[in-house]
Amino acid sequence: MIKLLIRRKSEKFSLVPKNIFRDRNLPARFRKKDDPVKEIRSEFVALKKHEQLFADTGGMRKLLGTVSLLISSSVGYCLYKTFLFEELEENLSKSEEIALRAAYFKFGTSHLAYLIFLFPGLNCIFPRLCLKIWGVQLLSRAPKKSPVVLLQLYLIVFAALASATSIDPYSIAWIDSLPEEKRQAAESCLIHPASGIYDHLPYIYRVLHAGTLSYKHFQCENGFLDSKVFSFLLDENMKESLRVWIYSKRQVLIGMFGNSKQMSSSEP
Repeated sequence: MIKLLIRRKSEKFSLVPKNIFRDRNLPARFRKKDDPVKEIRSEFVALKKHEQLFADTGGMRKLLGTVSLLISSSVGYCLYKTFLFEELEENLSKSEEIALRAAYFKFGTSHLAYLIFLFPGLNCIFPRLCLKIWGVQLLSRAPKKSPVVLLQLYLIVFAALASATSIDPYSIAWIDSLPEEKRQAAESCLIHPASGIYDHLPYIYRVLHAGTLSYKHFQCENGFLDSKVFSFLLDENMKESLRVWIYSKRQVLIGMFGNSKQMSSSEP
């Protein structure tokens, strides 16, 4: 009780009371007023700091620019090896050369999807996604539904499908060159052509591909569906149903592209 009384007296008779300049007993000229303009300005400065990270001179802009440059060099190299390079290696057989071109095409299109996703700029997907996660709204005049974002989404889906579905001519030729026991998994997009010619890949692509499920389960009947993760989630009947579903959807895509080619060739 004595300690409580002493504490109350010390708080009551303190030399400098708290919030002395907010005391309504003081004259109006000495009262401290809340400045709403100052509060808005401080919030604006805090938001502007986050937005400046992705501006022309921001740290995240420089980092994304460097990563995008590396990925774009990989895309250019893979597409060059796929379309322009005449002889990949002298000691390759015809089937291995077809598989290597199909692997380069898949690497190039998948890296193109990553490049589009990580492209720097406030109007692009990844910077907007980061600012959204941080709870920051754009202070610039960029529209909320930017056409750049929609274009990026379409290109990402197109590049990802081109890499995953094996409907390009190089992948189709690779599937036709496989033995019967491998062709079923390849037609269902369960194995990757790079797994069969792993030793002929450059070092960086071997490192990237070695950690994938497609490489680790290339010799399995159901490809990466025989991995521990999918074996835990799916039984044999579910694996077979999923394989048949992927195969049917791939055939639909092949038919769509085949019909479009026929229509374009029939036009005068």
